[in-house]
Amino acid sequence: METVLPNGLTLITAETPSQFVHVSIVFAVGSLDDGANPGISHFLEHLLYDGAAVDGVHPKLRHLHGKGIEVNAETGKTSTEYWIDGYVRDLGAIIDALFSIASVFECSAFHVDRERPVILQELDDRDGPDQDLLLWERRTFFPHVPALHYPTGGTRESVEWITVGALADFHKRFYQPANAAVIVTGGVSHDA
Repeated sequence: METVLPNGLTLITAETPSQFVHVSIVFAVGSLDDGANPGISHFLEHLLYDGAAVDGVHPKLRHLHGKGIEVNAETGKTSTEYWIDGYVRDLGAIIDALFSIASVFECSAFHVDRERPVILQELDDRDGPDQDLLLWERRTFFPHVPALHYPTGGTRESVEWITVGALADFHKRFYQPANAAVIVTGGVSHDA
């Protein structure tokens, strides 16, 4: 089922007979929206997913980890998604946690500088002949779409120059309820 809430947020549910639930929030923003800051949508995803974590666990998710949740996030060309899998009994806490990590930008220059090497390493790990061929094809067949000419994560040069201010502005511009959908699947009804 699908419902558009008064704030513009789209809610999509698929009820299945299960004690588990998958909850994701998908924003209609990806690397095609990066503009002058290639990789900014991916960088923001990293910051929101990790938060102020010092040990790899987002502080707003710590209380759920003991309950067996799975958490992840992904940036594509046209969307960015954050999701949590867990037990239906924890649905309220899962939704609260998911919204708190995705809807509030609480990062500082310290967090940006701490995450930058992680993203640069990710770019290095993805480099290679397959990536080169893909980017060559995109430049050849889509010469007028510059956002397709670099990896989703941006380039080393662009990632080096992304600032906390640019990330905060990007978040404010694109992370709005009317630009998002919440998808809930599992043992929960649409009305719940």
